[in-house]
Amino acid sequence: MARARNEEGFSLVELLIAVAVMGVVIGTGVFTVRTLLPTLRADSALQQMLIQLRQVRTMSVNQRRNFTVTLQGTKELVVVRQEVPPAGGLPPVPPVTTAMSDTFLPGVMVYMVSTGVPDTPDGFGNAQALNFCPASVACSISLVFQSDGSVLANGKVVNGTVFMGVPGNAKTARAVTVMGSTGRMRGYRCNGSAWF
Repeated sequence: MARARNEEGFSLVELLIAVAVMGVVIGTGVFTVRTLLPTLRADSALQQMLIQLRQVRTMSVNQRRNFTVTLQGTKELVVVRQEVPPAGGLPPVPPVTTAMSDTFLPGVMVYMVSTGVPDTPDGFGNAQALNFCPASVACSISLVFQSDGSVLANGKVVNGTVFMGVPGNAKTARAVTVMGSTGRMRGYRCNGSAWF
């Protein structure tokens, strides 16, 4: 008894075509993910920095304490709380502090200014990756968030910018600007030549 044509299943040619189509789709997906991964990591670093700095500002206002954020090395962010001296006593030198957090930028992100990338729209300068002091002045990159919401660097209210990126990839440039008098922060992404 002969089988009907619709009961025979798939031919070898049909299976090969299906496998080829799946290979093209998978290859396109891998290429897309590979090109988007650095951008996604850069966005993650930007969000992490914004969250950390905003959280520190909120804690300084809520707890009525000064918090110091130190940007160390190429990717570390250390937060400490300055404790209030006991009533009637002289403040200890150095002040008593409590470590709050120690975090690092994710992946290969580092503090850096990408070549050819202009300053952010806030215009606080891009002479250095951690730009809270004039380029001609050597200063530590410790930001003191005060209980009134303002931000100090070297004892002065300052505006500044933290620039981040993946070395050699200007499309991963990210920046967080800090308005010293209010502690307002804003994050920026770069497409390689302009901020948005």
